[in-house]
Amino acid sequence: MNPSNQRDGKVPGIGHFIHRSTDPRHDLLMDRLAGADLNQRRMDVAASLISLTSERIPVAPNVDFAIARTAGWLAHALEEYEETPIWFRPVGRYVVSPASHQPPVPVD
Repeated sequence: MNPSNQRDGKVPGIGHFIHRSTDPRHDLLMDRLAGADLNQRRMDVAASLISLTSERIPVAPNVDFAIARTAGWLAHALEEYEETPIWFRPVGRYVVSPASHQPPVPVD
């Protein structure tokens, strides 16, 4: 974590004044997610990010921080899906007429 993102030695959204070692809601949510029919690759990525973060910052993230961000990200995604065209998913089509197609030319 970049020190410029820290405030008074604290990282916003990391650490809880009551739950010092870990947020017990984390285990509950992860258990629920493990039981859901989700994309395993995404769960593996999330687990890797949690592991990497906990190695770099020895304080557990707050579940309320994560949930608040998730709600915002979902709202943003829904807004993007309403846009026409969807800006972050451009569609490319290669169109060539048969008359303009030329056979490959060998390079000497």
